[in-house]
Amino acid sequence: MFALKVKFRCSDELNVEHKYNGFKTTFEGKELDVYLGIPFAEPPIGDLRFRKPKPYKWDGQVIDAKTWPNNCIEVALMPNNSEWFRQNSDVWSEDCLYLNIWSPQRKSSYTQRPVLVWIHGGGLIAGSSTHELSNGEALAALGDVVVVSIQYRLHALGFLYSGTDEAPGNVGLWDQAMALQWIQDNIAHFGGDPNQVTIFGCSAGGWSVSLHVLSPISRGLFRNGIVMSGAGIVHQTGQSPQQSLQNWLKVAKAAKCGDGKQFTDKDMECLRQIPAQELAQSYSQPEMTSDWMGIMAIVTYGDQFLPERPLDMLEKKNFKKDMSLLATTCEDEGGLFLPRHVNIEYFIPHSEIKLSKEEAIEILKNISKQIKSAIPVNVEAGARLYMSSLPSHDSELLLRTIGIAMGDFLLVCPTKQFAKAVFSDGETNNKVYEYHYTSAAKPTPGKHYCSKWMGACHCMDNIMQFGYPIRHPEGYSDQDIALSRRMIDSLAYFAKHNELPPQEGIEWQSYYTLNGDVVRPHYEWAIAPNAGLFKNALKETECKFWKYYIDRQ
Repeated sequence: MFALKVKFRCSDELNVEHKYNGFKTTFEGKELDVYLGIPFAEPPIGDLRFRKPKPYKWDGQVIDAKTWPNNCIEVALMPNNSEWFRQNSDVWSEDCLYLNIWSPQRKSSYTQRPVLVWIHGGGLIAGSSTHELSNGEALAALGDVVVVSIQYRLHALGFLYSGTDEAPGNVGLWDQAMALQWIQDNIAHFGGDPNQVTIFGCSAGGWSVSLHVLSPISRGLFRNGIVMSGAGIVHQTGQSPQQSLQNWLKVAKAAKCGDGKQFTDKDMECLRQIPAQELAQSYSQPEMTSDWMGIMAIVTYGDQFLPERPLDMLEKKNFKKDMSLLATTCEDEGGLFLPRHVNIEYFIPHSEIKLSKEEAIEILKNISKQIKSAIPVNVEAGARLYMSSLPSHDSELLLRTIGIAMGDFLLVCPTKQFAKAVFSDGETNNKVYEYHYTSAAKPTPGKHYCSKWMGACHCMDNIMQFGYPIRHPEGYSDQDIALSRRMIDSLAYFAKHNELPPQEGIEWQSYYTLNGDVVRPHYEWAIAPNAGLFKNALKETECKFWKYYIDRQ
């Protein structure tokens, strides 16, 4: 890789050794150096489609780093019904392997700050680093850390598996690993400390972080990890090569590239020539997305990146050691994904929800039957667990409980199970922390991606950590903004000190063992007075129920 030296000019533009032209900006009096759209890999187009990424070769020309990069081609994960899905780039392209950097201006060339690397979510089929939700300026300025956001190939373009080097699978994860390698090689020249890198991501970003903790390819490219609302031990992130091959043959057939029986040279040539957007649409056909969430199993194990099934790697303690891990969850992780299963009008602002307890129980049972597991879910037991104590005619509570139940299965319980395994009774020298987010801060109805009845929904804590209420205070309360500042302080503290700061005068304890049992303290982030306290045994009963099926996916 190449060496860089930082030069600051008196003008508004920055020049990093004649390679990157970024710009200066100021947030709450803190001056930042910003670089948008830095390429870390060659464009994965033409013959490079489906292949592992190749390092970017600089051609000697100054790279403009003042505009947001192209978004990677995506599949619509849910209706784009909110301004919250706005991206700062309006271009979608296969040429999308870029990263963005926000760095507080350095006092000297020797200044090195901790680095927070954001891996976006979206089910590994959607999303980008250009979302306004994850603009890094507030986090960098208020946390006094370097923030980096990265992009990676999605859906078939990032994960198609043919069983050969033509399409080895998991190349979206290899993209992420190459970005992390670029950060190791270069971030010091942007004011970051390569020895103090924390990777964090929500939803599929959490899946990704957990897979990097497991992967022998990338586990050495960061210091700490934050797994938010999802860990890669679910159906979508652990298919055998044989299962994966059958899935992707269906996609190829839907794209009219082959008969769905095997990948031939002609099929691969066809798949490389088909327009990227058409390939994305082939992935999203109903026969490819038959699980309750609408996402096909996409990650393949059995390669260099992921040698074994993730759950087996955890059991063998084949993962990163001597690290700090933060596991985070939200109160209602699943409500966001219910439009496939309930009246879509329930997601329209101010709509009236009419749902009886009997109807809610049937919906929960029907969704549970769609869960991919070697043993069918005991839907009667699940319904009793979540619904038995609820009143009969509180429609919003009934609907929210369906979302909570499915969110527990897909996101909350896998996150907690992964965290406990990484702690491994303290044998791995890993410090593991946990929080649960319950603040339902939302601005004007209709201007948020989650409906009001959902409460604290999927990845809402991420909004706070990036300071969205501070950058866009319209509709937020003073308490919301104060909570956002506290969460930024906490996240930055973790990046700097490998632990979490005291809250309300109480030490934030990591997991520990007591009389042979693992004690898992968690902090509850909430606006309500006295709600934000340390507690133990979050969702122990629910996660014991779901673990039986998680282990058999």
